[in-house]
Order: sequence, then C-alpha cells, then structure tokens
Amino acid sequence: MNKLLSMAFMGLVFTGCVYHAPKTNSYNLPEYQIDFHEADEMKFDELVDTFFCIPLETHSSNLLGRIAKIQVDSVISVLDEMNQTVHLYLMDGSLSAVIDKKGMGPGEYVQLSDFFTSPKDGYVEILDPMQKKIIRYDMCGRFIKEMHLPFPVGVSKFTKINGYYVFDQQTRRNEDEWKYSVVVLSEEGRIVNKLFPYTQYADILLSSRNSFYRVDNELFYTPIYCDTVFLLNEKAAVPQFVMDFSDKWVDHSFVYGAVKDPMSFINKLRDCDFITFLNVMETGSMIWLDFMYKGIKYCSLINRSNMQISTYSNSASDDCRDLFGEVLTTWNDFFIIPESAERISQKFGLEVESEDNPYILFVKFK
Repeated sequence: MNKLLSMAFMGLVFTGCVYHAPKTNSYNLPEYQIDFHEADEMKFDELVDTFFCIPLETHSSNLLGRIAKIQVDSVISVLDEMNQTVHLYLMDGSLSAVIDKKGMGPGEYVQLSDFFTSPKDGYVEILDPMQKKIIRYDMCGRFIKEMHLPFPVGVSKFTKINGYYVFDQQTRRNEDEWKYSVVVLSEEGRIVNKLFPYTQYADILLSSRNSFYRVDNELFYTPIYCDTVFLLNEKAAVPQFVMDFSDKWVDHSFVYGAVKDPMSFINKLRDCDFITFLNVMETGSMIWLDFMYKGIKYCSLINRSNMQISTYSNSASDDCRDLFGEVLTTWNDFFIIPESAERISQKFGLEVESEDNPYILFVKFK
C-alpha cells in the first residue's frame, strides 16, 4: 500500500519506482557544473536587477494558508494547499474569485492536488486524485463540467500543452501498463501517450516542488532523480541541458533502499553526502536551481547569455526560507516568489499588517 508523508517544503511521496537518465551526457547537451562548496551568501540588493511586489487582497473569510503553486497569465492563480482552495486575483492583487467546492457531488472535490488556469479560454481546472477526475469552472468559480480519468491517478501534478493534459505521476503503480512517469490525455480523456517508463522501486521518493515549468509557451519537465531537463509535448520528450553535481549527485543506493522508519530516513538525509530536493525553473535569460545538502539550502543562478554560474547559501540558518523564499513560477523574465507580509516588511521596510495575505514578489536577477 502506498504511504504518503506530507512535509511543508519537502514534497515527499512514498512507495514507487523512479525514472533517471544516464549520468553520462550522451545527448551532447549543454552541461552546467554546479560547485556549491564555496558558495557565497545571498545578498538581495547585490543580486537583483529589478523587482516589484503585488499584495494579495486580504479578506477575513479568505485568508491564505500555505501557497503551494502560482500561475500568472493575465490573472494570478494561487493554490492554497492548507485550505484546499484556488484563489484568483487580478494583476493588481485584488481578489476576483475563490474556488472552494469541497464535497463528493458533481463539481465538488475531495482533494485538490493541482490546478491549471486558461484565462483566454475562460476556465480553471482542478485535479481531484481521490475521485480520479478533473473539474472545470469558469473564471468566477462556477462549475462547468468534469471529466473522470481513465487511469489510477495517485499523487500527481498536471498541466496542459497544445490542448492535451500532461500528468506527472508522483506515486507509482505495480501494473505494467501504468509504469510511466508521464501520462498524456486528450481533451476527451483518451490516453494518447505514456513517457518515461520506470522499473526501479523506492520506498520514498524525494520529489521537487514543481516538475513542470514553462518558458515562452513551451513546457519543460524535470523527472525525479534526473540530472536532465526535457522539453515536453504530447508526442515526445526532448532533452535540453544537464546539471552536473559531480560526486554529490543522488546516491541511488540510499534512495532506493528499504525504509522501515520514514522519520528516521528523513533525519538521516541531513547527514547524507548528496543533494536532495532539486528544483529547476528558468526564464529566457536565467536558470534557477535550488536544492538541499546536509540540512542547508543552496541556490544556483545560471546566466544563459554568458554561461556564468553563481551559487549561494545561507549557512547561518537551517530555515530553508531564510535564504530566499520558494520560487514557484515565472512570468516574462521574472521569477515569482510568495512572501509573507511580515517578511516583506522586514526585507523592504514596508508598513504592512503581519496578518495580511502574502505578497507576490517578482524578481529579475542580474
């Protein structure tokens, strides 16, 4: 039976098997060498070229809990993982609608694990893995229709490209026909492709925050325990670049080993001599990586024009958010980070109420 451990920033998924690309760069791709042993301390003022903040409107009845996902596409869509709701904001931060339809009837969800917003088409879709369905609402949160999925969803993330649904299955199956990390569905719910087959099992998977990201309407994907980023569409996955962590890459003998005590496994991660929780995001000019090593969070910035790689840490604190928040998505050439009102006040000296909803920080790096 699959087991799930919910951690605020780690995103651990239990039981399954994993896909991983060969360590050798057989594709003749750009290969970025990440050396974090002499990492600098990140200093916001020295690192950032341009930034601005958008405060999310605060309503006493709609206070946000934990923001797990953001999508920006003429509206700001926010997944509140704690309260299992999706909030829609205009680009000035004013609240437009809230999707809060918990239940077991038509148009209702038991679990909200992911969403996709298409403002130009006038809808928001959410994934309910418990009921194996995708529910569509209009931009005011009114129910339109729902589609039941033809495969066991488990813990999954999804997005859309060229009108197709693309699922990243973060729990694994024993049935041979479903031993694929990526499943592609048509708008009608017909399976059109399965990508990234896997064979090797692990009791615990150390997943990234977001395995999908977009640049200029193209979809990119980072498989779990994989050092290669792929360009993804409904037909194929094309490798794009490789991240080289040398001898600090994931120790497969550890992550594929049997786990009797999950919490003991988590505690041992702090002493392991390899990186964990790799997250990748990019814009047209910059690639962002963040990862953990021996309890410390690091991030690397790769300038795509001159290939310069800069790596930063904040070894003075074990709090991963002390470094620089969580990059959740991009918009134009900006990386997007949710920050609490209190931290915004501390960073920039703004007069805000600490109980206010978070701010959305748009950052362009030098």
